[in-house]
Amino acid sequence: ALRLRYRTGIENGVCLALLSAVPLLLLLPGVLRDDVPVSARSALAYPPWEEARPNGMAVDSDPAANLEAQRYYPWYVFLTRAEHVKDVLWDPLELAGQPFFAVWRTRCLSPFSIPFYFGDAPTALRVSLFFKLLVAGFCAFFAARRIGMRPALAMIPAAAFQLSGPLLVWSVLPISDVLPWFPLLVVFAERLALGHYRAWPGGALVLSLMLLAGEPEAFAVLAVLIFFYFAVRILGEWRGFAGTGASLASFAAAFALALGLAAIQLLPFAEFSRYAVESGLPALRYAPQRFDFAAWVLPFVNANSEEMTPGATVANHAGMVFLLLLPVWLSLRPFAEVRTRQRCEALLAPVLALNVLAHFWMTLRGAVPFAGSVNPEHLLAANSFALGMIGALTADEWLRLGADEIKSTLKRFMVIGPAGLAPAVTAMLWPGGHAGLVPGPWWSALLAALFAIAAVCVLGYTVVRPSLRILGYTLSALVAIDLAVTFVPRMPSTPRELLYPDTQFVALLKKSGGRVTGSSALAEWPLAGNGIPQLYGSAGIVLKH
Repeated sequence: ALRLRYRTGIENGVCLALLSAVPLLLLLPGVLRDDVPVSARSALAYPPWEEARPNGMAVDSDPAANLEAQRYYPWYVFLTRAEHVKDVLWDPLELAGQPFFAVWRTRCLSPFSIPFYFGDAPTALRVSLFFKLLVAGFCAFFAARRIGMRPALAMIPAAAFQLSGPLLVWSVLPISDVLPWFPLLVVFAERLALGHYRAWPGGALVLSLMLLAGEPEAFAVLAVLIFFYFAVRILGEWRGFAGTGASLASFAAAFALALGLAAIQLLPFAEFSRYAVESGLPALRYAPQRFDFAAWVLPFVNANSEEMTPGATVANHAGMVFLLLLPVWLSLRPFAEVRTRQRCEALLAPVLALNVLAHFWMTLRGAVPFAGSVNPEHLLAANSFALGMIGALTADEWLRLGADEIKSTLKRFMVIGPAGLAPAVTAMLWPGGHAGLVPGPWWSALLAALFAIAAVCVLGYTVVRPSLRILGYTLSALVAIDLAVTFVPRMPSTPRELLYPDTQFVALLKKSGGRVTGSSALAEWPLAGNGIPQLYGSAGIVLKH
């Protein structure tokens, strides 16, 4: 037993080392090129910075096209210049001055904002992204291990989550501060469902960290999802009205304590909201179309877009391996262990419902109370981790099948597999779609087919020679390659010398002093990125008085 524990400890250490190496490998090319992980080139379309724009470089002057340049990077710059706690309370650079801490999306108290208090913004962005990916991978691995998976299988959801689209493509937006903690919510709900009531303070801490991340819409969607998972699990682990009531009370207590812990951020925001109105800046909206269902299969669908919102399409893609493992799961479901079946279905049902809802959400959300700011990308955010967990549980059950059970599973798969792929194939072949980084959807489909064939070969090999390590690590590698090829080319990046350069125009504005004002066109100039006060701001809300 001691020897087995020793070997397991070494394997855990190797897995964590791999999960630590992935962020380093992703960031290393940008560090060598001296690029900063933020999309801020759109600022070069405006007179203060356009003289630094390289010849032939095309940029989009629409302020809605690049929220990172117009809003979030200037806020990060302001954080780096804060010398005392009181400095983050009030931002003197935008409008006639405005609350900064109370805006909430400025993420003053997010753990991933800590690097900005100790260094310059470009370096802090790299460090912050590294820790986001590190925490995401570690949390997903920890969640899978706590549910009972061996390290090899736990790497499947860890790889899927660490390399997911929202974390790589939207790494500067507040949603990327919320998501890394999500796997711990699954652990929290699972432990409460099993009667471990003392887990509620830990759940409260995780919930408060997600609240402080500055994206209430993403938090609300993930909270609804985790409540659904929790409700299904407590019904499956029914321990009478007393035990179930205690679990529900612990769940409610965790949320109440989380609101109390995050009140230092929430109460100023609520007060500020009383005295604020919309500034009239264009809001970012994106409604997924019919063809976007193909993103479940095709890694490169719509991946050529530089804008954040059309890029929401690609968030559907969680890996071709999982699209294959879903019908495998449905095929072997009758032979799966009861608790595994409950866990899979408690995750799968809400995720599929949210994905379908995302395609109709923009026409429905007006009828949903308090949902006016929830966008389709929030409904897609949990895809990678949930499907990663379901894929790992499926692989675990696959290895447990006997010879007769495998035969029955394969017979069912011959029916369920084609039926499950039919919607995606229809979306691929139906006229009207377009692919992104590749010449057309056929090339993307070919790549997706290669991943599917490789996964089938792995499953077939482990039937002949069962090996948990071969199955787990090989599927993890396939998922990692699929997601890396899809999302790494779309990671935000701007050369440091083009990031709000100090041109002659900017130097003149700094030298003139005072607050820059003029026509409404100046609203498109995020001068706060250069530390210049101006009468306009990018927060999207302004004080009434």
